[in-house]
Amino acid sequence: MTARNITFGMLGVALLVGCYWFPGSIRGTKVYAQAPAGSAKPFQAEIEMYTYEHNPEGKLFFRRVLGRNSAGTSVTVERHGPGFVLVNRTIQVGGQKVDINDATNLKTTSIAPGSAVAVASGVVTCGPSVREEELAGVRTQVVPFTAKQIRMTEWRAPDLGCAVLAYRVEKQDSSGAWGLLTTTRLVNLTLQEPDPRLFDDSGYKEVVPSEYELKGLSQAGMPDSIVSDELRNRLARRDAAYKARNAAGN
Repeated sequence: MTARNITFGMLGVALLVGCYWFPGSIRGTKVYAQAPAGSAKPFQAEIEMYTYEHNPEGKLFFRRVLGRNSAGTSVTVERHGPGFVLVNRTIQVGGQKVDINDATNLKTTSIAPGSAVAVASGVVTCGPSVREEELAGVRTQVVPFTAKQIRMTEWRAPDLGCAVLAYRVEKQDSSGAWGLLTTTRLVNLTLQEPDPRLFDDSGYKEVVPSEYELKGLSQAGMPDSIVSDELRNRLARRDAAYKARNAAGN
C-alpha cells in the first residue's frame, strides 16, 4: 500500500473549527462501507465537493478519488487547501485502516470501522435506502439520515462495494427550512482496476495517532490554539488503544 494524506482529515478539522462533517472524509474517517472481497467490481472514481455555506453559488472545497481493487482493498484520496496540493489518503484492507500524510511523510494504522453492508442471497444492501437511482450508468441506493439540524443523503453503489459516489448535506434554519451546505459532482468513473500506486504506503514512518494528527495539523498551518483539551484527551485514548493492539500483536 502507499498513499499520502494530510489527515486530521476533513473530519478532525471540521470538528475543530466548527464546520460540518462531510461524508466519506478521510481522517478520523468515515471510510465508505465495503462489501466482502470478490463481491464487488473494481473501480476508480473522481469526485468534487462544493460548499454553499458562505457562497450561494458554490465553492469547490476538495477533490476526492475513490478506488477499490479486485482484492477488496479500498482507498480514498483527497486534495484540498490552496491549489489543492494537500493530499490526504486512507487505505482500508480487511479490518485494517492506514491513514497517510504526504506533507509529514507519516502514517498511522488502526482498526477499520465496521461495514454497513448487508449481503443476503447474493443481494447487497448498503443501508436503509429509500429508493434506487442510476448514476453514471451505475445503480445506486439512496440512503438518507438526519442528525439534529443536519440532513445527509448518500448515493451508495452496491456493485462497487457500497462506495459513496455522491452525497449532499443540508442544514435546517430556525424557521424550519432546509438549506444546502455541501454537494458533490461525479467527475469520472471507470469500472476497472484503479491505479496501483494509490495503494502503496511504503516509505512512510508509522507513528502513534496523536503524533500523526498533531503534526498534520501543524503542517497544514493550523495554530496550536485549535487543539482543545478534549481533542488531546481523545488522542490520548487512541494512543493507548494503538499501543495495546501493538503489544497484542494486532
